[in-house]
Amino acid sequence: MPPIITFAFAFLLTLPFLVSAALADDKPMLRDIYGTSHYFDEFKDDRTEAIVFVILDDHCPVVQKIIPKLIELHKKYNSFEKDRAGRPADGKPYPGDLVRFIGIYVKPDMGAKAMAAHAAEVHLPFRVLHDSELSFVKKFGISRLSEVTVLDPNANIQYQGPVDYQNVQGSTKAKANKNYLADALESMAAGQPVKVSKVPSVGCKIDTDPPTKQYNNLTYSQDIAPIVQGKCQKCHEEGAVGPMPLQSYQDVVDYSSMLEEVVLDERMPPWPAVSSRDFRHSETLTSEERLTFLRWLRSDMNEGEQLPNAINLSSKQKWIINDPDFVFTMPDPVEIPATGVMEYVYVPIAINGGKGFDEDRWIEAIETRPGAPEVVHHIQIHEYKGPVDKAPTPLEQIMMYGLSIENARLIGSYTPGNEEENARDYTRYLGAGNKAKSVGMKLTKGSNLMLEMHYTTNGTTTFDKSSVAIRFAKGKPELELQTWFPFRKRADMIIPSNVENHSLQDLYHFGGQTNGKTVLVHGVRPHLHTRGKNYRLELVDAKNFSPKELATYSKHNDVRGETVLSLPIWDFNWQHLYRFKEPILVTPDKAFLATAYWDNTEHNPRNPNFEEDVPWGQQTEQEMFNTLFIYEILEDNDPRLQNIGKR
Repeated sequence: MPPIITFAFAFLLTLPFLVSAALADDKPMLRDIYGTSHYFDEFKDDRTEAIVFVILDDHCPVVQKIIPKLIELHKKYNSFEKDRAGRPADGKPYPGDLVRFIGIYVKPDMGAKAMAAHAAEVHLPFRVLHDSELSFVKKFGISRLSEVTVLDPNANIQYQGPVDYQNVQGSTKAKANKNYLADALESMAAGQPVKVSKVPSVGCKIDTDPPTKQYNNLTYSQDIAPIVQGKCQKCHEEGAVGPMPLQSYQDVVDYSSMLEEVVLDERMPPWPAVSSRDFRHSETLTSEERLTFLRWLRSDMNEGEQLPNAINLSSKQKWIINDPDFVFTMPDPVEIPATGVMEYVYVPIAINGGKGFDEDRWIEAIETRPGAPEVVHHIQIHEYKGPVDKAPTPLEQIMMYGLSIENARLIGSYTPGNEEENARDYTRYLGAGNKAKSVGMKLTKGSNLMLEMHYTTNGTTTFDKSSVAIRFAKGKPELELQTWFPFRKRADMIIPSNVENHSLQDLYHFGGQTNGKTVLVHGVRPHLHTRGKNYRLELVDAKNFSPKELATYSKHNDVRGETVLSLPIWDFNWQHLYRFKEPILVTPDKAFLATAYWDNTEHNPRNPNFEEDVPWGQQTEQEMFNTLFIYEILEDNDPRLQNIGKR
């Protein structure tokens, strides 16, 4: 493909019909899936010679029909030969897209998660943005969904209209006999005038002046307080992880503008997952709750009468799991500096004076509580067999984790805002059809525990003394839960620099963990770092996959099973354990296929540095790819094999 060259000034003079869209003070501002605002002209680099904006929607039929054509054009101009790690085969960093494609969604109330979910579902390889104020649409005179606008590097419109002449209003022809977008890009590539610069668009009409509705009949006391109490207050109280209190009507009014933004973006409450299954505990707003909240925030925010009683938030001095048998608090505070990056901190927890128990014991409930939640990114509690009088050496860490961390036995954990996970009571894992009276997770004879502490600095020197509480089962439980923590191997993971949609796949087959037994998976927790973009977990036939198949990048977008978990927007700050109302039955012929995508470009606002290839590593500025499973092994005569979870 010959390089696209910028049109010479003399050539521009011969095109009086071109519409200048020279940048001015009224540049439209668009929001990305991370909730960050951008000017529309930011998305180009030194190599970019054309920018294609396309108006997208999750339901318009014309949009759905043009998406495969957009993907093919993106591939034609921007694909590159990859080495085994996904880097350019020539050994040079990827220089950026020759033709930059940007998808723009325009529904005023469309959230970032819904936008990202649609983009992930149709496997768009390019960035998507939201024009909630319709400022971009109005600036460029766009009237219909599916319309494309092609700009040169000087922001002059070179083409505007439909992708091709196949979809006509109310009908679709068997084949396009005119390919307007492809022809325009070919002309620009050859340095020739674009022969057809404007064509009337087809597709669903955009209402650029939606009617203004007032919702002053909504009140805080009757409509909003129940939402705030049920979905916000437990994190937004004094000393909790939320950055501001939301305990009263006045609190909500004081932060109303910020609340509108995060509710519109679906950043709050933080529950990024969608699934073909039902979750046992979901903190997301329902569609009705979200629209009610937005409408009230956009009205006069009436207080109403008869405010509800304040909810009785759990005291920070009490354990949610109730009556623990064992409580451990870090003996010495850890100092977290105001700035910089801290290595992981390891604190051994001695059981029975460091000797462990004389026999296997089963943990019925475990709660992990940070002393300084504002700087504790996560805590993980591992079973540990090394010495407890000092932090583990690198060799002892390898013994605890295994070379690829797959040997780790994760007993409990803490992540911000994840109360169900932080106070993990295994008795609540009993699902439909389970007649067990007791449940627990084994702590092996002679074992101790290890706190793995990950701190993040926040501008203030802080001290932390975190705690753990455990309630043991009275004896061996009828149901024993297991954990499995498969990781992407350290030597087999690189996230290439300046690549927007890098993908990796792993297959998780339980056969080696269970000696070929069927399992019931109760909960799943994915893990990536800050460059993570989205994640998908499918239940598939295990026999269909080989290492070569998993390493074939062109197959990563193919959905090949039931998507039991999807995170359209990966958020490093909110890493939930997703528990299913009905546990997932996984027979020996089945496996889980995990697919993750990373955005290692400057346009990912969470990216520490887009100019370097990123290896596997524990620190936030490095990357990981793993999935935690909580499951039970079923015996061959278990009646649940016949009546649970088969799909």
